Amino acid sequence: MTLIVFMEPDEKEAFLASGTFCCAPEDNAVRVKAFCKTKGLPYPCPFVSIAVLNDDEEPCESHAQIYGFGATLAPPIYAILKTSDEVISAIALVGNDDLKQALDTMARRHRSRQPYDSILRNIKDLRNYSRHERLDIMLSLTRSRGSHGYTEARLNRPLSLGDVADWGICEGLGSESAQTSSGEDIAEYFS
Repeated sequence: MTLIVFMEPDEKEAFLASGTFCCAPEDNAVRVKAFCKTKGLPYPCPFVSIAVLNDDEEPCESHAQIYGFGATLAPPIYAILKTSDEVISAIALVGNDDLKQALDTMARRHRSRQPYDSILRNIKDLRNYSRHERLDIMLSLTRSRGSHGYTEARLNRPLSLGDVADWGICEGLGSESAQTSSGEDIAEYFS
């Protein structure tokens, strides 16, 4: 299993300069945090979104790479995380799909009293599991992915430079020829 954090080029530069990285707060954070509290789910703030890949998957083929595109469509940059105790123990939540969308959907359904159990079953709170169990759960969820085609975990703290094992860059879509591609070409690539 490989843990990947996609970043825009300016985010990587800021990370290297400051030594820490966090994802930007979500627009719907207040509502989702309130929902998570009622369900006893962790809603870390700050947090870092992590794409969880099987060993045979290439980061640049992951649908999660869209989070590495900046306004200029520069090639996505990614950090390969260590699977150290410090990293694994700080992962609080994992889902077999995009967590932001899943949590937002559940919060909206909860508010309007619509069922959401089918979504909730695909999200796991890892706080009470051992390191080995956390790894097994994350790997299991990579085998039952939802419609977005990737598994997402959330680091319950900022990322530090010491958490990074290596760096990579996706040359494919973000290459020089792709920088002139239309939005339709990009949408087609991710469909």
